[in-house]
Amino acid sequence: MELTETQKTKLAEAVENVLQSRNFGGELATYDDYIHVEMVKDALEQNDVPQDIEPKDINHELTLTSKLNSEAWADVLGQNAIQNRDELNKLIEDEDELVQAMLLQDDDNFDAEVEIKEEISEVRNRKPTKETLKDEMEEVYDSYEFGEFLEENENEILQQAVRDSANDEGFPQDVELKDIDYTIDDITFTQSFDAVAEKYLDDAEESEDVRGFVAENLYSILENEKQFKVEIRIESDPEDVGA
Repeated sequence: MELTETQKTKLAEAVENVLQSRNFGGELATYDDYIHVEMVKDALEQNDVPQDIEPKDINHELTLTSKLNSEAWADVLGQNAIQNRDELNKLIEDEDELVQAMLLQDDDNFDAEVEIKEEISEVRNRKPTKETLKDEMEEVYDSYEFGEFLEENENEILQQAVRDSANDEGFPQDVELKDIDYTIDDITFTQSFDAVAEKYLDDAEESEDVRGFVAENLYSILENEKQFKVEIRIESDPEDVGA
């Protein structure tokens, strides 16, 4: 519809009002989610965000800044979005309708800027990869703490290692383990943390808190996997036991 100067002025005033008062970036998802997602994807790529991280995975804010002034917008809308006076009046009187009409025009009418509001490490805490889960496991793991965990749980592998070492030192086969003083010199794994991370990746992702998941479950996971060996140093003397 070709607008009169009066109509164009009224429409331009309405456009100027929404340009100043409305968050076009936030509202784009409501009116055209596909375009919203594509704009954010482009911005994430430009910021070297890993490709497996999607817009829904990361806290961000899309800002759209109009390339056109209000008068130019009035021309665009008159040509593409208004067929009659009723449609014109609807855009002038209803901000939501006007915003929608503007957003549904060529997306080249806006400059898009995406602010990423969190570190990638925070995203990875919710959406880990096998590598980041493995790294967290290696960061948390402490051999001394794991040894204490095994002792508290009266772990069979640990107890057998103590018994075998005690027998090698001359203790009788039926010696009570509680009577033997020993030190855990080393714990070695026959399964890599990489393999463990791959096995438990889905569980970690479902938790949406990898740091909490690892802190709470790592030693239980390692014990249940039973893929470790314990090196024991016997501190007691066979002659002192039962004396």
